[in-house]
Amino acid sequence: MGLLPPVVAPSDQDTLISGQADQNNQIFGGAGQDTLLGVGGNNRLEGRGNDDSLVGGTGNDTILGGDGTDTLIGTGGNNQLFGETGDDLILGGTGNDTLFAGSGQDYIDGEEGNDLIFGESGLNTLLGGAGNDTIQGGANSDFINGGANDDSLLAGGGDNTIQGGQGNDFIQGGGGNDSLFGDADNDTILGIGGNNFIDGGVGNNSLLGGGANDTLAAGAGNSTLDGAGGFNYANYANLTDGVVVTFTPANPAATPPVPQFTGTVTGGGVTHTLRNIQAVVGSSGNDTLAGTGIETLLGGAGDDSIVGGSFMDGGAGNDYFVGEAANRIILGGTGNDTLSFDNDTIAGANLPINADLSLSQLRIGTFTQTLSSIEVIEGTEQNDTILGSAASETLFGYGGDDLIAGVGGQNLLDGEEGNDTIIGGTDNDTVIGGLGNDSLVGGEGNNSLTGGDGDDTLVGGSGNDTLSGNEGNDSLVGGDGNNLLDGGAGNNTLIGGTGNDTLLNGTYVEGGSGNDSVVGTATSATLIGGEGTDTLSYAALTTGLQINLAASNVVGDGFTDSIQGFEVIEGGTGNDTITGGGPGVTLRGGAGDDTYILNATNAAGTFIDDTAGNDNLEILGVTLSLEDTLPAGTTGVLREGANLVIDLNGDGVVNPATDLVIANFFDSAEGTAAGAGFIPVLDNLTGEQILQSFGPGTPTPTPTPGPSPTPSPRPVPSPVPPIVPPTPTPTPTPTPPGNVPTLGNDFLVGTGGSETISGLQGDDTIQGVAGNNLLQGNQGNDSILGGTGNDTIYGGKGFDTLIAGAGNNVLFGDQGNDSVVGGSGNDVLYGNQGNDTLIAGGGNNLLF
Repeated sequence: MGLLPPVVAPSDQDTLISGQADQNNQIFGGAGQDTLLGVGGNNRLEGRGNDDSLVGGTGNDTILGGDGTDTLIGTGGNNQLFGETGDDLILGGTGNDTLFAGSGQDYIDGEEGNDLIFGESGLNTLLGGAGNDTIQGGANSDFINGGANDDSLLAGGGDNTIQGGQGNDFIQGGGGNDSLFGDADNDTILGIGGNNFIDGGVGNNSLLGGGANDTLAAGAGNSTLDGAGGFNYANYANLTDGVVVTFTPANPAATPPVPQFTGTVTGGGVTHTLRNIQAVVGSSGNDTLAGTGIETLLGGAGDDSIVGGSFMDGGAGNDYFVGEAANRIILGGTGNDTLSFDNDTIAGANLPINADLSLSQLRIGTFTQTLSSIEVIEGTEQNDTILGSAASETLFGYGGDDLIAGVGGQNLLDGEEGNDTIIGGTDNDTVIGGLGNDSLVGGEGNNSLTGGDGDDTLVGGSGNDTLSGNEGNDSLVGGDGNNLLDGGAGNNTLIGGTGNDTLLNGTYVEGGSGNDSVVGTATSATLIGGEGTDTLSYAALTTGLQINLAASNVVGDGFTDSIQGFEVIEGGTGNDTITGGGPGVTLRGGAGDDTYILNATNAAGTFIDDTAGNDNLEILGVTLSLEDTLPAGTTGVLREGANLVIDLNGDGVVNPATDLVIANFFDSAEGTAAGAGFIPVLDNLTGEQILQSFGPGTPTPTPTPGPSPTPSPRPVPSPVPPIVPPTPTPTPTPTPPGNVPTLGNDFLVGTGGSETISGLQGDDTIQGVAGNNLLQGNQGNDSILGGTGNDTIYGGKGFDTLIAGAGNNVLFGDQGNDSVVGGSGNDVLYGNQGNDTLIAGGGNNLLF
């Protein structure tokens, strides 16, 4: 049956419906917004003017949208739908439809059936839906999705995005820069023109780029990625498992010939063949990328191993680059990245490297490499030069006689094998010589230098360094700073330098100019303290020692040391004999029952500080007396707090420069029992006799009369600001008999009147009561509390605490770092010398 005469709508908004189901109708819209319904038959619907809705029926309809933004729905049958002008919505329906976008920005969905869709002009969205569809993009940039089943999707002009969807799809790009996605199943994708992104997705795909620069990607499956012309990438960034990429060197003579940029990819569920691929981007896992020297290898995320690329970028992660003798550009990216020439099989393995990370450059043979963000360098078997940068780096020499130098940052510098020269930088470095006879220099910062095997030379820098010789006959020099020098095994020479150094395990040891500590061992050595107050200690030895300061030697079990220039001598844990002393010399026998042998000359100025064992003291040519009144020149004993003083010149005055002091002989500053430094036998007397001589009821030896211990009041520091003077103080009475000061730590309390109470050398506590008092601490770290009157308080030497009471008081901190606290009255507080803390009280106070 042919078409019936057309039904034409007037200019209003009309709804026109075709007639009987077996009739083929023609329905044309007018100028208004019309709705045309085909119902049955093979109808022709034309919207013509304005925005129309055209719906086909069960037959094979032809629908034309005309002008305006139209909606075209094919419904049943195999329909032809033409969007024509305007931005149209075109839905194919259930049949095998042919859909044309027209000139607007159209949305087309073929829905069910095997549809044929044409984008024509405009920026269109073209969806195949179910069925085996063929979609041809238009002149502009379209979005195309094949949907389900096996589709043929062809780009037109513009920059298109094409998605194959499910099924085995054929996708072809156009002349623009297209993004082509195969999605699921086994797809064939052709890039044609432009710089395209081609992703086959999961499945066994065949990907072919065009003549420009394409990026090809595929997921799990057996795929072929062929870049064709241009500079092309194989991109595996979407994979989470690491891949192994291996390029094959070109071999034109092979059968078939092997061209350049050919390789394979395995791992992560993929088995891919690469052709005409000039660059690879790794996965987010740990990849292994191996080129032939002409490729670009990009690791991406993960800890990657990369070799053989002309341009290599590790990306994120801790990456490992294998060095070669070739021109290279190597970018480490983020993470801790390594460039290693520690491989005998690499090209140019017989060539040394010359690396300067501060210049981002490395040379090997005639080749130059540009480096960036490389934190670890591993050298060759040859004589390498490796210089760091301002960053923190790890530099290994490997074999050969290497020169390694840190610059900035906190570096690990390790020469490994060979006779290396290694220099630290400006920060805190760890420097290791390794095998061979190495020279290590600390540089600035607090460094750790370890010689390793071989006869090494270690020189500290300006910081506080730790120098360890380890094996071999080493030479260690501390340099500036307070250093620890440990020679280790072998015959070692240790020289401390200018700081306060600790030196051990050397056969020749010299402390240098600081206050050094030298540790004696059971190996014969020459030990020299040098300048400063130096200590020689044998505390780690368990057998008895013969320490003779007059003979300048120490004899132990199987060794003899030559010693000089030490102010402090420490014995071991055995029963030691120490002979000799001298002004400013401290003797510490340590654990064990030690014997001290001195004479009238070398005992003067000696200080014995021994807190363990039952020790004996012999003073040759001296007879000690415990008489209360001694003739002039007689050697007696005095007490200074817990210390026992042998008054060698008999002047009755404690003077550490001329007397012999035994530390902590008494159990406390006031006690009369044996203390930590108790010596059972002191020349012609026993320790018990001396203790009893200071016991209760036994008079203390009377010192030679001298000036009164009570200091005169000190003048007020000048200039003095105008102040209201305190209430006039009556003449103080002498210190009451119950408050007799001693050389120890005294507790002195007033009686209630106006008094003068003065401490002596100990750490005294002085408490004023009533009256206007003069309270003086003198030497020691004293605590002085005022009373209720108007007191004047002097701290004296030491770190004193002065606290005013009631009344208007004047407090002087004097020497030392004092704490001066006002009371409730109008007080005047003077800090004087030292770093003092002054705290005002409740009245109107003046603080200076």
